[in-house]
Amino acid sequence: MPAILKINPQKRVVHSTFFGLVTDAELLRHAETISSHPHFRPEYDEIVDLTMVTDMQVTANGLRQLASRKSVFLASSKHAVVAPKDFSFQKAEEFRRIAESTRPNLKVVRTAAEAYEFVGLR
Repeated sequence: MPAILKINPQKRVVHSTFFGLVTDAELLRHAETISSHPHFRPEYDEIVDLTMVTDMQVTANGLRQLASRKSVFLASSKHAVVAPKDFSFQKAEEFRRIAESTRPNLKVVRTAAEAYEFVGLR
């Protein structure tokens, strides 16, 4: 699996780090991984780190499928996507636009520091 999931109950944040090649299937499966984790709570915030991703074989259809699913997080949860590389930033921004109604508090940033600040960890 091209993702490492860490949940910090004290800071109330879910942190997913993707690496290598990311596909539609991995993205669609990851929400199930999060929701089945024993420390997960839907009121937590989320940081998705794409820094270590080398390629994304993620389609517009895959992004639409993910965006159309009800989020495992509450609507009030903040979602930060760290995407320092242009290709991952473009895909993350495409997802943000598609998912505005299901993930209203989603922000795509270039650095982890920006993500931490957005979710209130600074």
